[in-house]
Amino acid sequence: MNLIDRNIEWIVVSAVILVTTFPVFESCLRFVLPIADGVFTIIHYLVLFLLLFYQYNHYKWKGLNDKYIYFVVLYCIYVILYTTIFQVYPLVSLLGIPNKMITIYTKTTLLLGYLICAKTIFYHFNVRKFFYLSLVFCTLSSLLYIKYVGVSFFQNAEWAEENNYIHPFILSYANVPIMVVGVLNYNKLANTKWVSKFWSIVAILTIGYILIVCTKRGPILWLCVNLVICFYFTNRNKLKYAAIIVPISLVLYFNLETVLEWISYVAPSTSERIFESVYEGDTAHRFNLEDQESSNYILGFKQFLGSPVYGSYFRLISSDFMFRGVYPHNIFIEILMTMGLLGFVPFIILLKRAFNNIYHYSPILNRNSISCVVLFLSQFLQLQTTDSIVLNIWFWLFFFIVYKMKEWYSLTIVVEHD
Repeated sequence: MNLIDRNIEWIVVSAVILVTTFPVFESCLRFVLPIADGVFTIIHYLVLFLLLFYQYNHYKWKGLNDKYIYFVVLYCIYVILYTTIFQVYPLVSLLGIPNKMITIYTKTTLLLGYLICAKTIFYHFNVRKFFYLSLVFCTLSSLLYIKYVGVSFFQNAEWAEENNYIHPFILSYANVPIMVVGVLNYNKLANTKWVSKFWSIVAILTIGYILIVCTKRGPILWLCVNLVICFYFTNRNKLKYAAIIVPISLVLYFNLETVLEWISYVAPSTSERIFESVYEGDTAHRFNLEDQESSNYILGFKQFLGSPVYGSYFRLISSDFMFRGVYPHNIFIEILMTMGLLGFVPFIILLKRAFNNIYHYSPILNRNSISCVVLFLSQFLQLQTTDSIVLNIWFWLFFFIVYKMKEWYSLTIVVEHD
């Protein structure tokens, strides 16, 4: 057994962290290390090279002749065409797009490289290593940054006026899967149960604090949905699950004002925003039928209708200056805009298979494999209200893993990686 084989779990976990929770630490490091982007790109390629070496030696390139791979390659071609030949706005004017083409090409090759190694990642992912390393690189970094800038920095929306800051969106969403993994594996994170439960409670308290401070409602909402979905799919007794979750949900809902009052002592702005969302509805005006020019959802759907077969552009082309170059904040509208029905129909077919796999196989997967489902759901749910699928390695990688779960699951129920 060579050195790579002996350390494959560490290599896999390093790769997963690099594309999921590590960006928080990377963003913090940029403040003190100007060449951080270049350094981490080199690390990305080094880890990917090790994964490719292992993948070829053990699995060859089996599984690459797949409809999912063809779809992602087609999607990447669309993105490159939209940023070169059919470019509408300069790269600096496009939200969530690198400012340089070399970075786009780099991230595209990384995305395709990780997809090639998806089988290795699925078989050798270790949830314990992921959990503890993420607590250090993501959660601890988030807490230190909040301590550095102060809670009021987020509560008063001062970050919106700053050019050099870490967006609360990054801090919030990166920590969500860590908390879900900690809750689902509360008694399996260490060989001793009380140690495992201790670190699970630490994750719940610290990440809960981060989510509250950062004022973003989406991460809090999707954290709850992610937990509900994962508990449902991993619980064999659905009736018992419903008997527990329904009363808890009702108690929380009818006592929401009391809970928000407690939150207001730490984060008054967060408490106010959650109250508005629950009792006033669409405060972000995403479905504003009265003023359709101020709704990115409606503008995105109109853009799709302008070119329904092949798509028109992967960002909003709007007469309203505020929305020019902005993504629509919804994965389905973004696919429709980008690829039209030509891409949307196969995307729905692939997605249907992925969720069928989650439904049928989640109850029998081990804790490492079910954590891959958590990582997929974290991104999929997030993409319902924010962020973009462009060059989103996290989303495309774990979408592929869940999509192939039916084919790969047999090994995971025999081998339990500790």
